[in-house]
Amino acid sequence: MNNSKNIYFASDVHLGMQKDKDERDNHDNLFISWLDTVSKDAEKIYLLGDIFDFWFEQRNTIPNYYGKVLAKLRELVCRGIEIHFFAGNHDMWTYGYLEDQIGLIIHRTTERFVINGKVLVMGHGHNLRINEPLMVKVMNTVFNNKWVYKIATLFIHSDLMIWIGRNWSRASRKKGITTYKFKGEQEFITIFCNRYLVQDINVDYFVFGHLHCPTVYPLTGSNSELIVLGEWIQNPIYGVLNPNGEFELKEYSL
Repeated sequence: MNNSKNIYFASDVHLGMQKDKDERDNHDNLFISWLDTVSKDAEKIYLLGDIFDFWFEQRNTIPNYYGKVLAKLRELVCRGIEIHFFAGNHDMWTYGYLEDQIGLIIHRTTERFVINGKVLVMGHGHNLRINEPLMVKVMNTVFNNKWVYKIATLFIHSDLMIWIGRNWSRASRKKGITTYKFKGEQEFITIFCNRYLVQDINVDYFVFGHLHCPTVYPLTGSNSELIVLGEWIQNPIYGVLNPNGEFELKEYSL
């Protein structure tokens, strides 16, 4: 490990969400610029879900509008930067391409890491099974089922599947982004963290995405902090863990 390097975190970039090609290109270029910037002193990069607004693989087919970002990610991996990708609720259907062709390390559940002397528990945040509405439970169960994926790839043409997925994704946000206010102790992610700390009090940082509201929240009765990374649709926010183990949220702009 090079102790002079930083660890970077991003989530909810939602690449490909715009209907207009120029807007999609600008969004891609912003994220690529961030990757170029942080790669100068990055040891590892953690992408905590919903990086793509909709990801779908069908045998030899992937969405053709992510090419520039995929090429940049591959470039950074080849330069020796370890990139971890957590499947979010918008990009969970990855079954080989991102691992085999791009070289990303894929995570499908919340996991525990020790980085720069700190204990971090990380995930996207969509499948914590805390106070989930019935529809969310059904969707998480269905979309995480490999048999559902296999049936979809057998009977639904990739172009149609991607069209359905993109339109469903856009409809879920109505006008692109919904303002969300963090609920403190009542937030389901906070409840998850507090329950986790009963079994493991040594966690320094819980890091999640999904909520689209950048937050640093000290957890009651512990030395732990909950970090919610925010989103890249309107206000690009990312996280950085420095070599001293200090975590900070920062805004990115060109």
